[in-house]
Amino acid sequence: MTAAEKLAEAHKSMPPEDIAEHALALAMVVESQDNLIRSLVEDIDGCRTGVTNTVSAFRSMQIAVRTVASANASRRFSDARKMIAELADIPVMDEPVIPAPLYIPAEESWPEIYSPKPR
Repeated sequence: MTAAEKLAEAHKSMPPEDIAEHALALAMVVESQDNLIRSLVEDIDGCRTGVTNTVSAFRSMQIAVRTVASANASRRFSDARKMIAELADIPVMDEPVIPAPLYIPAEESWPEIYSPKPR
């Protein structure tokens, strides 16, 4: 049974004032979900920025490696060694700690909203 079906069934036996109270509770749920969605969109945008920055850093490293290879191929060994030493001084990045996502179904989060019971 869907949430809408459960709601319709429960409302059949509820007085109008209880239905009105329940509608206000549902509005609060919608508002909290809107806030959550806004937060998730901000998180996704942050991830997009992170990927863009990672690709940019990777491309910079590709250019540096190719510059070293070019110096080596043109027998500028001293320059190549110097560039390799500079690249070797770049700190190793730590792996970021990213918590696992947590999903809680709406029915568990708001049982009284999802499946209201008449008083």
